[in-house]
Amino acid sequence: MSEASETHDRDTDVDLRRTSFPAAPSHVALVLVSDELASTAPRGEREPSPALLCDAVLELQALGVEHLTLQAFGDLSAWACRATPDEARRFHDFLAYATPCLVAAGIRVTALGQLDELALSLRKGLKRLIHVTRRGRGMSLTLLVSYRGRSDIVETARHLATHVQAGLLIPEDIDEELFRTRMQAAGVQNFDVCIRLQHAPRARDLFPFHATDAETLDLSCDIADLGAELSRMLRANPNQRASTLAQGDYHDT
Repeated sequence: MSEASETHDRDTDVDLRRTSFPAAPSHVALVLVSDELASTAPRGEREPSPALLCDAVLELQALGVEHLTLQAFGDLSAWACRATPDEARRFHDFLAYATPCLVAAGIRVTALGQLDELALSLRKGLKRLIHVTRRGRGMSLTLLVSYRGRSDIVETARHLATHVQAGLLIPEDIDEELFRTRMQAAGVQNFDVCIRLQHAPRARDLFPFHATDAETLDLSCDIADLGAELSRMLRANPNQRASTLAQGDYHDT
């Protein structure tokens, strides 16, 4: 098959997917880390398995979501993982399970956060996942790895302040657009929908600029059927979701 034919086929697939799910948001943020529940909820209810996470990612791609930003792990810095090795083990298991799964699905993976703070084995596994999925033509998946939105803002402010002090920038030139381009999260597009586990950090806390106009929905604490629940929420058109919110099933917070 010629390259032109392959391109036509890929375009047709994308068009069919969008036709099937016209209300699918382009960019979804999925926040599943819940520090508040960590001490009370049964382990299986607060920490989705690698299989559940991959199923959820594939479900969102099937719905027509083009970009997914996923926070599904806690602090993965080397020192934190020494104190709580279970979190490092969870991330290691996810990388091992997700790599062949995401490659087969054509999903392109990137990561955002303090990657240099990862333990060496985790850093190697993550780099491999990013490398082997780099040519994926499906959904783009951004993994948050110890990303701290407020710290990003503070570091960006310090960076700009040093440029002002050095005479390389005048304060009047600093606006939201410039600030966002200097952030670690500069490449993150604005979210259309933010879905979070109840009591997990709000997407607006992680991304104060990117989630400003996003619709926010809450997941039940029971995440055993994560993929099916996400499908049910996003198959509804915006008006139906607004009606559901009004009935109290989900909460815009």
